Amino acid sequence: MALTKVKAGVMATDSVATASIVNDAVNADKLASNSVVTASIVDDAVTLAKMASGTDGNIISYDASGNPVAVATGSAGQLLTSAGAGAPPTFADAPASGTSRSETFFMGLL
Repeated sequence: MALTKVKAGVMATDSVATASIVNDAVNADKLASNSVVTASIVDDAVTLAKMASGTDGNIISYDASGNPVAVATGSAGQLLTSAGAGAPPTFADAPASGTSRSETFFMGLL
């Protein structure tokens, strides 16, 4: 009788070479939760549906270390302002007088 199953613990670690695994034989149910690392994901493969949930109006930016951060939603009438290199942008109140909101946004003035 041919052997069709191998129980866990019977085989040594790394005893089955990749070339020995038939195409499409391993599915997501058989992978450990940490088995797919970032380097294994091809560019542009993650869709919006696979991104973590967020809050309506939040913006994805990056911190000084290059890690993604969520910029909290501002209040009605606030403008998105730059905090300079190495810091995520923030929402701030529009100036009370002088420069108009459209000039502030398009000219980068605050």
